[in-house]
Amino acid sequence: MKSSKINVQNEINALLIEDNLDDAHKFETMFNKVQQNSIFFHHVSSLTVAQDYIHVNFINLIILSISMPESKALEYINKIQIINSSLAIIILMEQDDRVFILKAMQQGVQDYLIKDEGDGYLVIRAIHHAMERKQIELQLTSMAYFDSLTGLANREYFHITFSRAIEQANRNKQSLSLLFLDLDHFKDVNDSFGHLIGDKLLIVIAERLRSCLRSIDFIARLGGDEFVILLDDIHTSLSVKKLVNKILISLSRAIIIETHEITISTSIGIVIYPDDALNTKDLLQYADIAMYKAKEKGRANFHMYTPELSTEIINKMNIKNDFRDAILRQELRLYYQPIINIPDNKIIAAEALLRWNHPTRGLLSANEFISIVEKSGFIIDIGEWVIAEAIKQTKKWQKNLLPKFGMAINLSATQLMNKGLMSFISAEIKQCSVKASTIKLEITESLLKKKNQQTRKILRNLSKQGFIISMDDFGTGYSSISYLKHFTIDILKIDHSFIHNYNSTPDTADFVKAIIDMAHALKLTVIAEGVEKEEQMTFLRKLNCDQIQGYLISDPVPALEFEQLFLNRNIQPPKALFLGGGGII
Repeated sequence: MKSSKINVQNEINALLIEDNLDDAHKFETMFNKVQQNSIFFHHVSSLTVAQDYIHVNFINLIILSISMPESKALEYINKIQIINSSLAIIILMEQDDRVFILKAMQQGVQDYLIKDEGDGYLVIRAIHHAMERKQIELQLTSMAYFDSLTGLANREYFHITFSRAIEQANRNKQSLSLLFLDLDHFKDVNDSFGHLIGDKLLIVIAERLRSCLRSIDFIARLGGDEFVILLDDIHTSLSVKKLVNKILISLSRAIIIETHEITISTSIGIVIYPDDALNTKDLLQYADIAMYKAKEKGRANFHMYTPELSTEIINKMNIKNDFRDAILRQELRLYYQPIINIPDNKIIAAEALLRWNHPTRGLLSANEFISIVEKSGFIIDIGEWVIAEAIKQTKKWQKNLLPKFGMAINLSATQLMNKGLMSFISAEIKQCSVKASTIKLEITESLLKKKNQQTRKILRNLSKQGFIISMDDFGTGYSSISYLKHFTIDILKIDHSFIHNYNSTPDTADFVKAIIDMAHALKLTVIAEGVEKEEQMTFLRKLNCDQIQGYLISDPVPALEFEQLFLNRNIQPPKALFLGGGGII
């Protein structure tokens, strides 16, 4: 018999799978003798019919009649779990076979009944027992396989599902795509608003990601702010990119949590099975690599994996490993680029630039390794080495070249936020008897974009000690006069891109002029970096720019070579006295 679809939380809908109609009738009669109103009895004759029936009707318990070989019966039990893993299962047997019952329990069965033994009360007791056991199993499974915060699958469940998905894609000769997502600057949310707000944000992010996916897609939270998405049967990279863009747009919308309006984005790495790799380990690793490449492209972005990325990451790992001993092997060097005072065309300062004399790769600029160093945790030690070396060199040049010779030293965000920075740099200038006013500490404009109190306090304290604060790369990305109001800034360095392209459009030239005029109105010094041509120098001189640096004057050079540059440019030979006969005295 069949009944209409029922979906009441406290009701149990039990489906008997029995191909013997007489046995089914006996079981139904026994069941109906017991007065109860919370269990509804259904019957079908085969597993095939049961599969269709379960899809149409609400069923939460299966009673499977066993009248087949043991292996076949275990196969049926497994198929039921594939149809719906949340179903409780009771097996109905001809006789008590404890060996088979144990195997069935290990396969996922909750209880068993013997035909022609017991009564309706025994059946009801078995049903309730099976439902209770299944509920406990589901709770344990949820704890083991699902993220308690977002309700998404967790890392363990992801790996199980990923392996099965690859097996299925391989059997069906289909493609499978894996997306690896990492939220951009999520740590800043926790630091600014607290972990409770961060957790609520993750819940909203999970909901938005779900809304972008099809019912057949799989999503999991690996931990922290990392998510993965499996896309079945993806035929073209265009299909993947379409979904990825949908995700990027969805996450770009501001999120209101309590009284806070938060804007967050994500970087996404993409791999395709079987094009990029054939196993879960490599696919996950390659997706991670592609995700970091997306971050390098500017975040709120995605990147498809290519084999070249692996070569790039191996190269970075080799650099990271080699760098561990670079200081001990004394492979680090400081090179110095002259800074020219435009009115008299004299060298008045230098910018200290880090170089690595790699044993096999040769001389490497900081751009080739500094980002790797920052991520590896070496940046504080290396930064202190640079500061100490640069201040020692400053003292030598103030003694031998120019009493007020200035030195520019770059500071990363990590260095600036280091609590020991102030005491370290103060100790170094004291030890070398160098005035703080001759040391220029350069920070990037992007570091100031959040205008947080901690950054403001650190810069104010450095300024009070007499250090000169210079804003590097001004004009790129976050230009705002408000920085000059909120932070203690003494020097603006115009980014080289504007100097290179000053004559490409009238707007660019006007922008450079506006920066210089604004800075002078605020009594700031302006340095133009990246000057390579005489016409650029002439242009900047007309705009009353204060100082320049760039390849027109010199590449960054070692200390001895810098000294020679200084002497050649700054020390004019004495005027010759001409006597009769052309002699020179």
